[in-house]
Amino acid sequence: MKVGITGTRWGTTYQRRKTLDRLLEGVTELHHGNCVGADEEAHTIAESRGIHVVMHPVRSDGLFVAHKMADEVREAKGHLARNRDIVAECDKVIALPQHNREQYRSGTWYTIRHALRTMKPVTVVLPSGNTVEGEKVLGLLREGRWGE
Repeated sequence: MKVGITGTRWGTTYQRRKTLDRLLEGVTELHHGNCVGADEEAHTIAESRGIHVVMHPVRSDGLFVAHKMADEVREAKGHLARNRDIVAECDKVIALPQHNREQYRSGTWYTIRHALRTMKPVTVVLPSGNTVEGEKVLGLLREGRWGE
């Protein structure tokens, strides 16, 4: 299974990393955007599990680049195009947003919405480590509430 990661550049909680580690069991390929924080942490877990890592770098000033080595590197693109490519190349998206409420002008939330529009399964990992999946993601997104 190919999984795409999208998440906060501010890093994740211990509980989220434990859940992410569990969610990556059985994954054969991990796609991420080479950003510090969630991408970098997912990359480290994937390496420890021997998962093939595909990096989708962004054309930018390099402020948030994770500087990790990957098994494959795609062409650098703008943030939104890069995020659409990650969704297109994976079977499922795991999201680790900074906020438990939908944010506009957020690459993570843009990627969640894009994955839902393209009918890709999405698992949102909340800071507590709890997950929201399937129809609940869409329902909670519409309600504008992220509770636990």
